[in-house]
Amino acid sequence: MKLILMLFTLFIFQFMSSQESIIEGYVYDSKTNAPIEGATVIIQNTDFGTVTNVNGRFIFSDLSYGTYTIEVTHIGYHLNVIYNFIHKRKGNDPLEILLDESVFILNEIILDNKFSSSLHQSVVPEYLMNKIEIISYPGGNNDPLKAIQSLPGVLPSQGGFRNDFIIRGGGPSESVFYLDDMEIPVANHFSTQGSGGGSVGIFNVNFVNNISLSTGGFNASYDLSLIHI
Repeated sequence: MKLILMLFTLFIFQFMSSQESIIEGYVYDSKTNAPIEGATVIIQNTDFGTVTNVNGRFIFSDLSYGTYTIEVTHIGYHLNVIYNFIHKRKGNDPLEILLDESVFILNEIILDNKFSSSLHQSVVPEYLMNKIEIISYPGGNNDPLKAIQSLPGVLPSQGGFRNDFIIRGGGPSESVFYLDDMEIPVANHFSTQGSGGGSVGIFNVNFVNNISLSTGGFNASYDLSLIHI
């Protein structure tokens, strides 16, 4: 008889221990009382975590009885932490957790109808070379036009000794040279006939601060040139 009573007591204990222990609740907006979907709910110092459904509901199961700290977060809302929540064996009412919307105050923005001419309107790259780069260019012989041949997208003309070049499929004669916004029709000593270059350029590197190469997208004042230097 004692053995049957002990087995019956053990069975009851195991049955009660095997029952699921559930924590459930709902997450709402504190102002509108609308359910918040996708809120993250975690129980601190445990591996339990979940997100709320379309009704703002969350549920945890298989939890041992005790005291927990529940943390609720959502983008656009302040963090809400429920401290010392006592998870009892019976009588656990669903939690109702309210989140306060987070508001960020930004600086004012002033709009006007003035056009800014400082906007960069060219979509084609512009390359610059200073005097040091020109002088240090190997084999350039202090010729600024020879140094330009080292820039990206520039193809030296055939022959090897001339300082003209080919850019964007155009011929050497389609390049136009400007010195302080003044057009230079011939930029070389001993120019090769029918070409835009020669063996020696007329520009003395000691009088040049920098060179600007524009392969397109330049101002209309440069007329019909394909490349502006």
